[in-house]
Amino acid sequence: LLYMNNQGMLNKGDIVIVLGDAGLNYDNGRLDYGRKTLVSSLPCEVFCIHGNHERRPHTVNGYEMTDYHGGKVWAQAEYPNIFFAKDGEIYDFAGLSCIVIGGAYSVDKFYRLHLFSVKGNRLAVPELN
Repeated sequence: LLYMNNQGMLNKGDIVIVLGDAGLNYDNGRLDYGRKTLVSSLPCEVFCIHGNHERRPHTVNGYEMTDYHGGKVWAQAEYPNIFFAKDGEIYDFAGLSCIVIGGAYSVDKFYRLHLFSVKGNRLAVPELN
């Protein structure tokens, strides 16, 4: 995104869609703050579909539900151009409708659970937790 912005390829009104593991809700700490601050400085909106290697927005302090392109999203007031899709919502982008179902089963789940002491809140299907 930074490269695209430096090349003048991102403008106000553009929407960048990140298909999983955006890296913005990973550790709920300084790194997330730094990345979100950097992304929020871009002129475009960033619409993220959560992946299986990041925290769900509803588990991170400061997120509120709001309306966005016909569906509900999670957003933080301090980062007004970053949005996280809510699973099962239908969004409209330029007349095209899409449903969002983020995350997946991770083949390295147990490695990550052991290494990072990750809580089991990263899988879209509760039965797999």
